[in-house]
Amino acid sequence: MLDRDVLPRWGAMMAADVTRPHVRQLLDEVVDRGAPVQANRILAFVRKLYSFALSRDLVEHNPCIGIARPTAEKPRERVLSAEELRALNRQWRDGEREGDPFARLRRRVGLLDTPAVGLWRVSFTAMPRVRTVMYPRRAQFRLQ
Repeated sequence: MLDRDVLPRWGAMMAADVTRPHVRQLLDEVVDRGAPVQANRILAFVRKLYSFALSRDLVEHNPCIGIARPTAEKPRERVLSAEELRALNRQWRDGEREGDPFARLRRRVGLLDTPAVGLWRVSFTAMPRVRTVMYPRRAQFRLQ
């Protein structure tokens, strides 16, 4: 994001010289190439970068203030199909396929069939937050 979009346009400028029109122009170019969600990410990144610089007195202003996100984002609705889940489980179980970088890592550190691998399987399969899997709350279980 930084190398592809921000630095080619602003790399020769001083951070203090970047203005709101520069930010708007950058975001418009990204939206025009068909990447509106990426434009949102760029705005968030640049806004955070300038907020940090402002807090450290490195710049006098944040050119992102007052600029709205270029697009409204829609949450994704897709879930893995039963066949995709089976394929993922086979990949984890077999772990010996050529070109599987995770298999080599698991063999190297001895994590072929351990509780840690089970937690990672749940994380990759169900896609919850890792913290939710690693530190579940008691209320999440039906204890008799």
